[in-house]
Amino acid sequence: MKTLVPKNFLPVLLILLLAAAGCENSDKAIVSQAADDTITIEDYFPLTAGKTVTFTVDNEVTGIVSSEKYTVGAGVSDGNAISYQWIHSYGNYADTGYFVRTGSALYYYENGDAYAELLFDAPLEIGKSWNRLTQSREGQNLIDSLIGNYDNKYGGYNGGQNGGDHGYKEDGELGFGGVGKNFPLTASSYLSITAIEDIELSNGETFEDCLRVESQAGSQYTNIYWYAPKYGLIKYILGATEESLATEDSPDGQVVGEMQ
Repeated sequence: MKTLVPKNFLPVLLILLLAAAGCENSDKAIVSQAADDTITIEDYFPLTAGKTVTFTVDNEVTGIVSSEKYTVGAGVSDGNAISYQWIHSYGNYADTGYFVRTGSALYYYENGDAYAELLFDAPLEIGKSWNRLTQSREGQNLIDSLIGNYDNKYGGYNGGQNGGDHGYKEDGELGFGGVGKNFPLTASSYLSITAIEDIELSNGETFEDCLRVESQAGSQYTNIYWYAPKYGLIKYILGATEESLATEDSPDGQVVGEMQ
């Protein structure tokens, strides 16, 4: 016996099929949304005074596995941009750098006298590339204000050999302000957003919709940074080999840092 299909059933069936296809392609929808202009730098690199994150850093070159802490220090604003201290502490030592966030960019300063390095340049979308090395002094007045306030609070402390680096220890006392760079932003001039993907750390913790940012380290190596929404940097690999990048397993490198 022939089955009759009501005429008004076909449009309903078409709607149901389209809805099912949308569910199957939900991952693509996420990527499209994450590449939208509404995704801000603050989403992927939140800066709030007092925020602390600890990393386990495995350095295969030196054979040292260390626990290193990053703390967002004091901040100042001029109404258009805001600057924060960025304190990297390890053992009894610490280095202080500075971040300046504007409406469309995030700059990192190695010290109070350095030129800015462009960490993020909006809009954040797959395929975006930019030159991290700039001649910009944008935010320099904010940094000068931060250093001035810091010196006033601690009696004009001038940290160590860097003529402007300041030290910090967990108990609030000043430590030695070393000369090392305290954010793992290295290698070539150009940074690129290559993917938006989910990441699982060695401790089993997973993060969704992470920005994957890459830069070339010479002709044989790649540096990779993953930034998770609401967390910031959660993992980085310095010196990943082409061989490890080509495998299905997670790429490995000379230095691997993961948030604890």
